[in-house]
Formats: sequence, structure tokens, C-alpha cells
Amino acid sequence: MSDRTGCRAPRAVLAPGLKVEHIGHHYGSGRRRGFALHDVSLQIPQGEVHCLLGPSGSGKSTVLRLIAGLERPHAGLVALGDRTLTSDVTFVPPERRSMGLMFQDVALFPHMTVAKNVAFGLKALDTSARDRRVAELLALVELSGHAEKFPHELSGGEQQRAALARALAAEPRAVLLDEAFSALDPSLRGEVRSSVLAILRAARIPVLMVTHDPDEAIAEADRIHVIEDGRITQSGTVGELYRAPATRFVAGFFGPVLRFSGHPEKGHLATPIGAIPIPVASDGRHGVDVILRTRDLTPVALDSSPWKATVLACRDLGDRCRVELAAQGNRLGDIHVPEQISHRVGGEIGLSFAPDALFVFPHPVALNDSRKAGISR
Repeated sequence: MSDRTGCRAPRAVLAPGLKVEHIGHHYGSGRRRGFALHDVSLQIPQGEVHCLLGPSGSGKSTVLRLIAGLERPHAGLVALGDRTLTSDVTFVPPERRSMGLMFQDVALFPHMTVAKNVAFGLKALDTSARDRRVAELLALVELSGHAEKFPHELSGGEQQRAALARALAAEPRAVLLDEAFSALDPSLRGEVRSSVLAILRAARIPVLMVTHDPDEAIAEADRIHVIEDGRITQSGTVGELYRAPATRFVAGFFGPVLRFSGHPEKGHLATPIGAIPIPVASDGRHGVDVILRTRDLTPVALDSSPWKATVLACRDLGDRCRVELAAQGNRLGDIHVPEQISHRVGGEIGLSFAPDALFVFPHPVALNDSRKAGISR
């Protein structure tokens, strides 16, 4: 688990948790064969929260459905602890997998009280044991005073915690979260998410959280698995993904970026801010994509750097200014400029960045335009 400061403590050897190995899946057949997952593998030890992160349509929810047993993959293995749930010869139905699922729609029964919602999956217990278990779970999620309320009488965060209590009632050995917090008000989302995940960590339950939001993954995950077009393209801690992104998508996680594409000449690529050095060779035909995070741009005196941009606007913040930059008609974004660095609206300002702030990716197709730039999040 991370200490949330960017530093990572040595990872203890934990008992086996949730394991997915070489999962493959597709829809349809023959010429109508549709979306596929390709060789998806991940492993979540007990007590860790992992995030499956990717853009819409990348296969996140399909992976979750295959793990939960809602569908059977065409290849691969799913195991929980020492128990195989899915293989070429084994398929355990979802109701026997000891997994809790939470979705964006909490799906509480509206005609039942909170207590009865939580007790719904405890029919095997006698009345007194069931009541004790419900009381324990409501205390765990800090809803003891809401047992007799109906779901519509709860706030969004309280509904989410009630759904967690119901998921925990069956004592799951793993929990799957499919965009479970995205429907909450942004002012509540982080607080509710952190409290729910803290409960699951304390219970030493492996958690797989599916999201398309990099900020959510960065804030909560012990490890992130990035999925693009049905493949896991990178797995690692937040620090590992920040320092060494394997794809353009990962490089853009951590705030606004500048993206340049073109054909390097003599080890440099012409861009709107000036020629930048390219640390990898290009074959001269396919070119490269270069990503530079705006947070890595440092303002300097105009005559002390080969890179420069135009000041579009400036907001005085006292000891510094927030300056909006552009270059050759491309808006680059905002940076903070110390008051001692001379600048004015309509004028130019020098820029600097460390060589290791550049992330260079070979371009898969030939490029016609040797100068392209933009900003994205």
C-alpha cells in the first residue's frame, strides 16, 4: 500500500488474493466477430486496492463481468485464493464465487429499510444471528442510526455505504467496483470513496476498482492496470506510471500535456515552441509523437532558452502570475511565473524543461505534417 506521498514502502508478502491469468474473450463469430480481450492478466493480494483504468470501450467492464462469472471467457483462468473459479474445465457460477459487486447504481431495494436490505443475503442465519450481523455491518459503515430508514431517506454517500454493508454481509473474499462512485456529487465522491476503501483494506479484502477517471486511480489505487483496446498495456504503482509511461494514454494521466508529432532531423523535432531534442532514433519515415507535461515547463528569461511562447493573458497572484501561453496559434495552457521573470501580455517568455520530462513514442503510421501541437487532458 502506498503512503500517499509518492514514496512506496517495501511490499510485504501477502496471502494469495484475486488472480486473473491470460483471459481472452470475444463477441460474435466469423465475420461478425466483435470486441475482444487479449491475454489479460493481473493479481491482487489481500488488502490491496487495484484499479483497472482505461477509456470508454477499452474492455474494463467486460473484465469485471468475466471475473464475477457473469460471462465465461473463451480462454484463461480466474482464481480466488487457492480456489479456481474459471478455467478450461471449471466454471463456478457467480452466486458461488464469494465476490461482492458494487455498481454506479447502488440498486438498494426501495421498499425495504436499510436493515432489511443488508439482511437480504443472510437468510441462512436465524433471526438473532442475522440481527447481530446486520448491527455489526451498519456499525462498520457508520449507519447504525439509519437502520429503519428507507433508501430514499439517505444521502448519496449513505446509500453507497449501505450498499457496501449489503455486499459485505455475505463475507466476500473479493470485491469488484464498477464505476461505483461516479454517480456521487463531486464534493462527496472523494470522502465516500476513501472511507469505503479503508473499510475494505482493513478487512484485508482484495478490491478491483474499474474507472475511466485517472484522478480516482491516482488517489486510491495501490496498483493501476491500464487497459487499452482490450489489452493491459501497463501495470504499476502511481510512481512507476508517472516516471515511465508506456503509452501516450498513460503519459497524459497526470495533468495537461503538450503533444508534438513529426519527423526528427539531426536529433531534433521542430515544434511551435522551438526545436526540441529527441533522445531516441526515428527511421525518418514514421516519425514520433512527443509528450511534455505542462507542469514540467519552467519559465525563464527570454534570452536564456531556445524555447519560447507568447503570453496570452496574465493573472496577478501576488508573488507570481498565472500566465496563459500560446505558440504559433496553439494554446499551450497555464503556468506560474515568478514576479522576477519579466513578461507582458502579447510578448514572449522563455521556457525550460529537463530532458527526462520528454516522453517519446514512435509513430505507428507515416506523418504528413511535420509540425503539430496541441494540449489535452
